[in-house]
Amino acid sequence: MKNLFLFFQFIFFVTVCNGIEHSKPNIVFILIDDLGWTDLGCYGSDFYETPNIDKLSQQGMRFTDAYSTSCVCSPSRVSILTGKYPGRLHITHAIPIQGAERLKGPLPVIEAIYKKNLPLEEVTVAEALKSNGYVSAFMGKWHVCWDKKFYPKSQGFDFNVGGNNMGNPGNYFYPYNGSWRMTKKHPVTRWNTLPDGDPGEYLTDRLTDEALDFMNKHKERPFFLCLSHYAVHTPLQAHEKIVDKYKKKLPGKRHNNSVYAAMIESVDKSVGRVIRKLKAIGKANNTVVIFTSDNGGHGRIT
Repeated sequence: MKNLFLFFQFIFFVTVCNGIEHSKPNIVFILIDDLGWTDLGCYGSDFYETPNIDKLSQQGMRFTDAYSTSCVCSPSRVSILTGKYPGRLHITHAIPIQGAERLKGPLPVIEAIYKKNLPLEEVTVAEALKSNGYVSAFMGKWHVCWDKKFYPKSQGFDFNVGGNNMGNPGNYFYPYNGSWRMTKKHPVTRWNTLPDGDPGEYLTDRLTDEALDFMNKHKERPFFLCLSHYAVHTPLQAHEKIVDKYKKKLPGKRHNNSVYAAMIESVDKSVGRVIRKLKAIGKANNTVVIFTSDNGGHGRIT
């Protein structure tokens, strides 16, 4: 249970400030999917390389004894968006929940209420910030609904890139197509995380490109950027050049997966690019940067 519930040990809350400014601070929230609490250099990994994240942790504050509200994606994410416990929102399982199909057995069971969408009447952090003059963008994994009318732009975000009802990309390389079926009784669901791209384009890099473009275009207003990477959720896929580097590296004391290591390095490079962009547009002195994972790592990998 430890590796499931101690995920919040790698939140870094950083006010990148040398002095106090009177304007509203920008907020950059970087959310990683299924990152384990030991998967960073600053948290003890001797195999994964995360120099940018390590530097961020040195400059900021680490929350080493905090906990996730859930060990799976959708419930933890609705909590992050609303500040409420999953039980109060009736979203306590990864969406979509199979419901009664999971409860068949010899004993009579009263089925709980399971919602498949974060209700529109719930106030999200994006809606709260919009009422205070912020422009906001969501990049990456959403996974707090099943129906399209509950996508990010219906929950307070002005822009949405890649946020949909699926919990993982079909592929980390363009084209990002995927297919999935809940059970044999259900039809196959097909989706495309992003409809456009270039051959060989990597999703983590693309989402970072979009994030930098958003910050550059909206640097004259207070902005809220939620960069919600699909990485490091399965399928495990990464740049071959980076994978080869880790294949040549001696295994660590607890980590040795070269593909997963390469995915983490791509996330780390993303963080570095975001920080450099903030400096380039002159917003490093008035931006809060938060880095965290949603609900801890996959036990067989981390």
